[in-house]
Amino acid sequence: MNFFAFVTFIKFNIHISMKNILLINAIVWAAVLLIASWMFKDDPNYKYFFGVLVFAAGFTNSVIHSASKRRRESSCLK
Repeated sequence: MNFFAFVTFIKFNIHISMKNILLINAIVWAAVLLIASWMFKDDPNYKYFFGVLVFAAGFTNSVIHSASKRRRESSCLK
């Protein structure tokens, strides 16, 4: 099963709240940061690499949060 089929399966068969998606995303990024810190600690451009990873983690969390905000606003009764 490829990744996109798995995401489609989750989307249509298992309802995961956006809070859970944000939490899972944050845990994955924390693991990526820890592993990358360990692997690239001796690299001379490590501080730039770490900065890019932190920016990317924050950016993905903000995109997910804004998508969940739009989803909540669109599901309200008017």
